[in-house]
Amino acid sequence: MLVHGNIPMQRRSEAVLILGELYRRNNEWEFRFVSRGFNAGLTSLAEHFGVDISGAESPAPETKPINLSKIHAD
Repeated sequence: MLVHGNIPMQRRSEAVLILGELYRRNNEWEFRFVSRGFNAGLTSLAEHFGVDISGAESPAPETKPINLSKIHAD
């Protein structure tokens, strides 16, 4: 399957784009070019597909410092 499409990017301000949908229909794979944007980012994309996004943000995972010193093998 070879799919071509032009996406005009001038004057677009969306943070997230859905470029296409790949799905099965009658035991065949099909692709539909969509080019749909969401200004509010991933939250609005998730809500479009019925995902409930709560207002509380998850805390960032704790990161450990990385040791970048060289290790000498004897």
